[in-house]
Amino acid sequence: MKSKWAIAALAVLALALSGCAGEKHEAPETGVVVTEIETATASTSAPESVPAETPVPTEAPVQTIPTQTVQPQAPPAGPVLGARCLGADAGKTAVDPNGVAIMCDEYRWRENIGQDPRHSWADDQAKWNECRQTNTMEQCRKMLNP
Repeated sequence: MKSKWAIAALAVLALALSGCAGEKHEAPETGVVVTEIETATASTSAPESVPAETPVPTEAPVQTIPTQTVQPQAPPAGPVLGARCLGADAGKTAVDPNGVAIMCDEYRWRENIGQDPRHSWADDQAKWNECRQTNTMEQCRKMLNP
């Protein structure tokens, strides 16, 4: 291990003495002097007429495409014709954004033409309730579930 450090120290010393050493910097916390070493590469096969530095091609400028900001439209504030509605809303009326009078009928907002609103689940429950008043469960099943 000591021999590796010795070889490294000799290499640094040799580079420093040959004039290849760079600037010296002192680390403020430790007081250790750090030497930056510049490395040079030589090419023996290149003719002397070739310039030492080859110009690097520059990249074409990036074109920016102007963007348009699209403002999202807010959803309609109220119900709209053809949209789904809750069974709890059956019979409720409203006016959609286009000015059409609508009613919640059978789980959809439909045009209000004076119809009685339908709510299939509630209607079935009412039929079962009426049937059970005067009949047995089996009789109601036969009558209401053909």
